[in-house]
Amino acid sequence: MERVGRHARTDGRNCQNRKADQKTIMDLLNRIPASAGGAGGSLNEPIVDGICSDGLYRAILRFEDKHFGTQRSGYVDPGGKMLEQMQKLAAPPGSAPASPAAAPKPAAETRLDILRRNVLNVGAAVSKFHGAKTSWDEAWTAGDRVQLDRLVQLAVNHIDRLKATKDPAGHLLVQLPWWGEVFGRVNIEDGKFSGGKRDRDIEMKYGYPLSVTETVQTTSIQPALLLFAQGFCYPLPSYNAINASAAHEIARLNLQTD
Repeated sequence: MERVGRHARTDGRNCQNRKADQKTIMDLLNRIPASAGGAGGSLNEPIVDGICSDGLYRAILRFEDKHFGTQRSGYVDPGGKMLEQMQKLAAPPGSAPASPAAAPKPAAETRLDILRRNVLNVGAAVSKFHGAKTSWDEAWTAGDRVQLDRLVQLAVNHIDRLKATKDPAGHLLVQLPWWGEVFGRVNIEDGKFSGGKRDRDIEMKYGYPLSVTETVQTTSIQPALLLFAQGFCYPLPSYNAINASAAHEIARLNLQTD
């Protein structure tokens, strides 16, 4: 299991919110009476991978306020006190709740897991990308933000496919199979080639591999989303260009990696 809910005390961004984990929390809350802070069977929210619905979020906050006072974190941690209390209250009368020690430990988070989380949160993270004088918020038009949402969905689906892919040794992938990659309609230049650059055709890229020396230039049509093996991602608005190495460093300084 991974964290379910939203970060209430910071920017309200979504936690991991895997579908199976959301269902687990909804089932527990539905088995807990409303008088005890639960949903009493009233919780019937659509489940979207990576997104905690408003109804589920409110139900988590109600339960937390009832049993944990002013904590107000907004999420349920695997193996945490909130989950333990839910399991205790949802247990049938006369039965003993499962021992926390007997509960399976959550799998270690891989770089693909971290990347997936950062990609899902990249819309909220746009405001973190600041230059010395120019706010990145000013560079993002409403149209760019709509297109970025579409790129995010493409990237998340791509990461989920990679997480189910095995390497030649038969192990599941834990990070991107190359240093970086890009989603979006872009032009890519490589400083290693004669004349200082090698232009590739401007076409839609779906996880196209990037190297450290390359520069990504967006068109007037669409922004781009750069992903990196270490778990970082970088959103580039339309009418902009950046060296992949520089994008990696800015993302490293601004995005969560553990």
